[in-house]
Amino acid sequence: MATKKKQEVEVQSVTTVVEDGDSSVATSNPVDVNVPVDLNPLSKTPTLFSPTVEVEMLRGDFYLEHATDGSAGFDVRAAIDEPIKLIRGGRSQLIPTGFKMHISDPNYMAIIVPRSGNGHKRGLVLGNSVAIIDSDYQGEWFISAWARPNRTQWTSTEKNDFIDNDTPEYVLVNPGDRIAQIIFVPIAHPKFVQVDKLSASTVRGEGGFSSTGTK
Repeated sequence: MATKKKQEVEVQSVTTVVEDGDSSVATSNPVDVNVPVDLNPLSKTPTLFSPTVEVEMLRGDFYLEHATDGSAGFDVRAAIDEPIKLIRGGRSQLIPTGFKMHISDPNYMAIIVPRSGNGHKRGLVLGNSVAIIDSDYQGEWFISAWARPNRTQWTSTEKNDFIDNDTPEYVLVNPGDRIAQIIFVPIAHPKFVQVDKLSASTVRGEGGFSSTGTK
């Protein structure tokens, strides 16, 4: 499991400029930040949104990892023992990840989305489009994998048109394949106020589908 190091930031010097007539005086005031800052193991860049999330590994030797320094999501792998053939246009199938995770902080959630290369090149997407993982869920995480039917009747027209032993009939998921990505995001719980009429109007108003045009 990929881990992150923590660094305690104790004192930060802040320069304040005070204007007095035609002169300016610069002063340095120590500010006690005293908050833990997670460091990305690749870039060492401080991250402000860094909740602590417990992970319980159930089986396999799989990792949650950033593919690159700037990747927003954690790639998640298929914790399976044998390859799975997903029939293009067929039913979606739940693929285990091999771990449980407890976000615990109700101000955060996780979303599971397809990996762009899988979706565009192979047609491997999610059966539920986007999955939402609530902060209080503690069961094993599963990926609802679905093979889009865009190539069911096709024959290969280009080199690498079908990759990783895929065929026009199915997408092949092998043990340890990176099949989706997880993104952790902050959420808001607004207070709802019932009113007789909305208090402000906008230029758009009630304009809905296609109201702003396509170009």
